[in-house]
Amino acid sequence: MQPHVAYLILIVVTLVLLGATGGYAWRHRRSPGGLRFALFVGAAGAWAFLTGAMAVAEPSVARLLLSVKYLAIGVASTASFLFIARRTGHLNQLGRTQAAGFFVVPVIGCIASLSDHSGMIRDVVFARAYSLTHVSSISFGPVYWIFTGYLYTLILSSVAFLFLSRRDGGQLERTQATPLLFSVLAPFATNILLITGIAPRAFDPMPFGIAVSAFCLWWGAYRGRILDLVPAARHVLIDSLREGILIVDRHGRILDMNTHFARLASITPGSLVGLTLEEHTLPAKEMSDVLRAAITLPHVTDGATDASAPARPLELKIGASVFDVRVIAVDGRDTSGEARIVVLQDVTERQRWQDEQARLIGELQEALGQVKTLTGLLPICFDCKRIRDGAGEWQRLEVFLRDRTDAEFSHGMCPTCVDRWYPEFVEPNSPSR
Repeated sequence: MQPHVAYLILIVVTLVLLGATGGYAWRHRRSPGGLRFALFVGAAGAWAFLTGAMAVAEPSVARLLLSVKYLAIGVASTASFLFIARRTGHLNQLGRTQAAGFFVVPVIGCIASLSDHSGMIRDVVFARAYSLTHVSSISFGPVYWIFTGYLYTLILSSVAFLFLSRRDGGQLERTQATPLLFSVLAPFATNILLITGIAPRAFDPMPFGIAVSAFCLWWGAYRGRILDLVPAARHVLIDSLREGILIVDRHGRILDMNTHFARLASITPGSLVGLTLEEHTLPAKEMSDVLRAAITLPHVTDGATDASAPARPLELKIGASVFDVRVIAVDGRDTSGEARIVVLQDVTERQRWQDEQARLIGELQEALGQVKTLTGLLPICFDCKRIRDGAGEWQRLEVFLRDRTDAEFSHGMCPTCVDRWYPEFVEPNSPSR
């Protein structure tokens, strides 16, 4: 098999592996870091494709493809850094706008490479060998070294994050970090071979590095389940909670917070790390006051670090919402490592039901207070029907009931009594007779 054919077959195999991995990444784009992983794989595929396209293109077309390839290189390196930083727990509170800022340098490098006088490429010469087009000679401007230094910094940072994950993580982190580590190192190593001139320019060695990277990504996706089984990193855990979480040390310095707490406090996540609540008042002043009171509750002060003790909740109102504020004491390896976790739990709905319950109970008690009952034996005269009260006095029946209930009496005479007392006023054929 001729060398240029084998070279192009390698590129095709690389694209197939990256395509399969990219399909997996797109199906799992809603997983933590899924879109960044998909962007990483897609940019790596574009990088491999552009390398092959340059090899078979005419020199004039290859010059334009070279500029686009710089964009693919920058996007692949940046996306891999963002994915790895997120997965290993670094830059976990990075917003979309902040993440987009990492791609500014790659875009500038691509634009500058379109012209030989923009500081990226000063002069480039293409040649043909083995029926393939390659860069025979090239010189760079200052923008190129900024571009390359920036990408190398991201790559080395990614490698450091993965090494720390392998060292400090569990079995799952070690299993998944290994293919990611090789997927980053392989293109990095072949790029060094190309820049230093160790590899022959007739065959750009980058497809070999990308092929290794593609295989590692495929292995990590299908065997390591990179996006199916996500390590329960701190940011994935607490940022997914519906409660606001604030972590402070024993001196009241803010160590961390989740995004829900930052949203409630109307601040940027991480903006107060290292400060104390005494040094910085939150936009919601009542929130600062309650938090200061919460972190000084007796059950989390010095000498009382029993985390199993029940926390006494405080109440915090933010607008129409009501929150229970609880503090959990967490012991470190020594006294200086003690931390306190402040939890804001939204109890607005529960408070509404409690207020409604209290209102109904009050109305019921008020209604019951208007009801008076008589119980027990009542001494009553057999003849006149007077009742003897507790003082021994005999009272008429209507007086006794009036004084002890809310009943009022109107006097009249029943037909039987009319017949008895006033028979002369009764008609002979009346119904009462």
